[in-house]
Amino acid sequence: MCFSQLFFPIATLTEKQPDFLKAVSESYKYFGGVPLTSAFDNAKAAVHRPHRYDPDINREFAHFCEHFGTAPLAMRPSKPKDKNLIENSLGVFWRWARQRIQERTFHSLADLNDYLLDLADDFNNRIQRKYGVSRREKFEAGERDKLLEIPTAPYSVGEWKTAKPHPDCHIQVGKNFYSIPYHLRDRTVDVRITGSLIEIYSNLECVARHIRGQGRTVGQYFTNESHLPEAHRALREATPSQAIEQAKDVGEATEQVVRSLIEGSRHPLMYLRRTQGILRLAKRYSPKALERACQKLISIGSSSPRLADVEAIIKTDAGTEPSNIIPIKRQPNPFLRGQESWRL
Repeated sequence: MCFSQLFFPIATLTEKQPDFLKAVSESYKYFGGVPLTSAFDNAKAAVHRPHRYDPDINREFAHFCEHFGTAPLAMRPSKPKDKNLIENSLGVFWRWARQRIQERTFHSLADLNDYLLDLADDFNNRIQRKYGVSRREKFEAGERDKLLEIPTAPYSVGEWKTAKPHPDCHIQVGKNFYSIPYHLRDRTVDVRITGSLIEIYSNLECVARHIRGQGRTVGQYFTNESHLPEAHRALREATPSQAIEQAKDVGEATEQVVRSLIEGSRHPLMYLRRTQGILRLAKRYSPKALERACQKLISIGSSSPRLADVEAIIKTDAGTEPSNIIPIKRQPNPFLRGQESWRL
């Protein structure tokens, strides 16, 4: 803290962003509030691209500062005078605490941080000869009432990725699918992944938020109905129409299966990925094999099959079909000895 020079140390195993953000949030808890501005060095965890006038703040750190309501201030690169307060306080604290720390043995990081917290309390309660009061007293008198309240909700560190939306208005994160507003299907979006949430951003604006699939969920769809276009508009869109036209080229049974998936679902785009995967089997195997598989599925009353079921039938048919391979006929060869040559 600038005025009182109240000091808080914490040890971390790494200098990566999760440890960095946790350390900063712990400092806010120790101070009992959040300062209006937070000055920081140009580490990668906080600054993506340092610049004297227009630094590029790390997206996750900017989100962190927005959560706590503090304004991030990146120090000028190669200007140690901008951060002289923390450098001086750290030097004074280290010269005072170094011998005490070296005399002890710590068996875990938690033990070390507990001891650092005790040292910080002793350090902040010491009377400064220059001012005649302690850092804690100056903080209580002139800084505590200037701090903002700490948010009640804890901050969850997230990981950022980019994703290209599919025409069915979903993006893939891990092995599951999450919906986005349909007017953003032609744009690349930013995705923030936390332990419990999936947040989707477009131009720094959060456009969708979903509960993250937990455990070993695979192929699960998390859909907000308001993200999908109106049903009559979606029916006229090019992508479902193209799928039906491609199915017509394969055969009547394939067209019936594709139509049932597109027109018989809750929304025309709900099984668009599945229909595209089924039609792709015509290229992987053959149109005739796909048509025969769809005929079998319709005959047993399964007009809305899964992709794995269609492919399994094609593979089974391929194994039962008579082989068209011409058998090899060996011509007489004087240089080869047959089995008769080994008889005694």
